Amino acid sequence: PMLEVDGHTICQSITMARFLANKYGLAGNTAMEKAYADEAVDALGDIGVAMMPMYRALRENDLATKKEKTPECVAKAEPMFQNLEKRMTSRGGKYLAGDTLTWADLYFGNMCYMAKMLGVTSVMDKCPNLKDLAARVADLPAIKKWNQDHNQ
Repeated sequence: PMLEVDGHTICQSITMARFLANKYGLAGNTAMEKAYADEAVDALGDIGVAMMPMYRALRENDLATKKEKTPECVAKAEPMFQNLEKRMTSRGGKYLAGDTLTWADLYFGNMCYMAKMLGVTSVMDKCPNLKDLAARVADLPAIKKWNQDHNQ
């Protein structure tokens, strides 16, 4: 993907998201909050890699492979979500980077959508703060409207 801004081209989806977060005040309020948000996004990227075999199989409509890969992928992703829960809890338990919504929370909402699409929302069963965050992100007016408009 590419993003054109003021005659400049930015490539790579995470780079674009981080740029837009900085531009629109969603990167974090301090250097430490920005680092925490980046840390969470990197952890979520690792979770995405762990769940990728299921996603590929689903995208290729190979339900047998998806079913076969699910236990292994869930076994990898569950402890990663639990580690993210611990990091979030250590920062107050409201948002991934502290006390305010950041792009990491929005990215997490997308990861929750992916888990739902894959039928593995159970990966967060031991993560009450993350489950609460997922509900709060999904309830943000713009997210809620987009989901309604796109039958999500």
